[in-house]
Amino acid sequence: GVSGFFFVCFNLVIGYLRHMETVVHEKTELLVDSESRSRAILESTPVGVITINQQGVIQLFNRAAEKIFGYSEKEALFQKVNLLMQSEDGKNHDVYIKKYLTTKISRLLGTTREFVGKHRDGHLVPIKIRAEKLESKGEIYFTAAIEDMTREKSLGSQLTAAQDLAKSIVESITDMLI
Repeated sequence: GVSGFFFVCFNLVIGYLRHMETVVHEKTELLVDSESRSRAILESTPVGVITINQQGVIQLFNRAAEKIFGYSEKEALFQKVNLLMQSEDGKNHDVYIKKYLTTKISRLLGTTREFVGKHRDGHLVPIKIRAEKLESKGEIYFTAAIEDMTREKSLGSQLTAAQDLAKSIVESITDMLI
């Protein structure tokens, strides 16, 4: 009768709940695997990746960023990104963010530019940076891909010095022949 009907319904509900528990567990495992894979990719990239929120507070700081700026992820997270900038750029950065949030106009977003960053020990680091805006759950974030240009700048200086030396030698030889 009625109790048998409720028993069958109860067992169906229990079976459905167990099935849903299995589905949730499987989806959770897939999500954890995906997050682990994404984190591994982010940590293995040779490019520094930094994400800040609209207040300029660092939300993500990968291993390459640690090498460029000398701060560990733990030290950099939840600090103002101005920490990584020369004083003048750092002072203006908050103004740039506020201006962008108001006007939606930026000279930096979507372009690659050369700047000078500041290492933890205080020395300046030539960097190439490309910043993009992203939105998640109604919040605006800015993510930057950063390359350390120290080696390239050093090679450029060495090339210029070699060219100057070669020019000087040619001038000396020319003077000796005249």
